[in-house]
Amino acid sequence: MDASTPLRRTSDVPPLRVGTSDFHSNWISAMAEPPLPPVSPPNESVVALPLSAEQRRVAAIQANLLRALGRPPQLLRVSVTPLWSDHFRVNIFVGDDGGGVAIPYSFFLTADDRGTILRATPPVQRAH
Repeated sequence: MDASTPLRRTSDVPPLRVGTSDFHSNWISAMAEPPLPPVSPPNESVVALPLSAEQRRVAAIQANLLRALGRPPQLLRVSVTPLWSDHFRVNIFVGDDGGGVAIPYSFFLTADDRGTILRATPPVQRAH
């Protein structure tokens, strides 16, 4: 729309009459049917990309922390944020399908190159 095109008031637009057009009925049927996920051909193999050293370290920290703490009920995710050098902030998110999310456990920790937890504040104690 350019500056020479006059604007139309909403009162100038005819009301939409539900169910009168093919477009509307097709739109309703399309909304009712969820799209199907793409399917790989049976002979096509899925190749996993190799993890970087930092990704392996983060995965090891997550696994080691959950092994020491125990798996909380309704676990959503374990977030590992690198801070500097071998220092990390780890938050454990729990919640339900209703959308309520909480962080019942949060740690500052140090870990070696293999993801072994060397020190944690507060100390990790088995809870589950």
